[in-house]
Amino acid sequence: MVRLIFTIITLFLAWKIIRAESTDRLTWYLIAILFLSSGGLVITETPLVLNPLNISTWALTFACLVKEPFSEWRHFPLKKTLIFSFICLLLVGFFDGRLPFYLKIYRPVSYFVYSFFICYLSFLCFKNEEGWEKISRVLFLSMIIVCAYGLFNHLVKFNHFNDIVYSFTDEVDISNRYQLNLNRPRISSFASNPIYYGFSVGLVFIVFLYNYLKKPEKLISTQSFIIIASLLLVNLYLSNSRTAYMTFLIGIVCLLMLSTSLRLKVNFKSVAVIFIVGLVAINIPAVRDPLEQLTDIFSSNQKVDGSSIEMRMGQLEGALSFFDHNIYTGNGFYYIFDTIGFSADHDLNEADAELWGFESYLFELLIEQGIAGILGSLVFFTSIVYWLFRQRKYSLEIRQIAALGIAIVISFLCFSIATGTLFTSWYISMFFLGICIKRIVLMNEAILPDEINEQDTISIDNE
Repeated sequence: MVRLIFTIITLFLAWKIIRAESTDRLTWYLIAILFLSSGGLVITETPLVLNPLNISTWALTFACLVKEPFSEWRHFPLKKTLIFSFICLLLVGFFDGRLPFYLKIYRPVSYFVYSFFICYLSFLCFKNEEGWEKISRVLFLSMIIVCAYGLFNHLVKFNHFNDIVYSFTDEVDISNRYQLNLNRPRISSFASNPIYYGFSVGLVFIVFLYNYLKKPEKLISTQSFIIIASLLLVNLYLSNSRTAYMTFLIGIVCLLMLSTSLRLKVNFKSVAVIFIVGLVAINIPAVRDPLEQLTDIFSSNQKVDGSSIEMRMGQLEGALSFFDHNIYTGNGFYYIFDTIGFSADHDLNEADAELWGFESYLFELLIEQGIAGILGSLVFFTSIVYWLFRQRKYSLEIRQIAALGIAIVISFLCFSIATGTLFTSWYISMFFLGICIKRIVLMNEAILPDEINEQDTISIDNE
């Protein structure tokens, strides 16, 4: 019965995505990302494993391919990069000796659609600045619900949503396993993993901070920003994830630094205020404890359970040994789970305990995708950051959007390298990244005709 209800909800969202026009598709897709990202939500297991986000992404892909004109492709500034990344993934699948022919094709295609291609899909559907305001409103209302439920998790020390979700699966309920941990409880709201949840609320905070700081006019009132920022920060803190804390801080720094002209002007009054506030803050337990947890990552004698640099170095050594098995195209998609035998359920885990999950996107690339996958990812992310950085010169408004895009990319990379993509992080990151790229393209197209008209006016006046 529970599976049937979620199947109906998923099909309804897929239908709305297909029937909707342009930006409305993105708002429905955003709802799927925020509320249906739980890992236990598996709609079909045979012949293919599909969850609500997979089905919603295929629906968005179908709608875009059928309804959107192919001419939009030429406006996408990273066409060659996207094609190159796709070819690299195809090579990984084609040379995977474990798979029958149809999976040699399906696995790289689905991996591509669920990751890099989302950036293009959101680019394709986004049409104008009114669309960004609509998405921001939907995001605001949705995050009120998400954060409120996260606070409810904390108060009752249980996640009823994920308990229901995992009731019809054989998988371990990661959410409540973390939630019930007496030493380090963590909330996850509608997500199944608190580490991803912390990353997502941190990323959304960066989006709203951009909306608040945006010039020439901000897109959110001070009162509304204080409300949503408070909820997001409290939920980020309660996610109790050092990785989420770290990526959040890095993302904020990127946004603030790159929104300016990068010409450093020292304001001693501001520096003094920041120094005093920082000095007071680090003596408040709610601030001091997360900072101590962050520094604990680099300690060989950890006081807090979880990942550490020492642990990652051990995993790197193990990953390199598997990398040597097939240097060029890797051992194939999902090799870590299918062949090495990693499982979130300790009783089912067959992998070496010292290697515990190879929890990093870097390890996934080394083991599963080899040089082909590494090149595909490297070219994709390097090209995007380079393109965004170059756009900063055109106007202040474009500079701020480019800063937001770079902050999203850097946050995603830091998160994924530190603790793995957890796959759902692709969806929300590429969703906003594609919109940032399209907004810049639209603004550049508006700037160019203005420059041409201005030149024509000058030449007529001279005559």
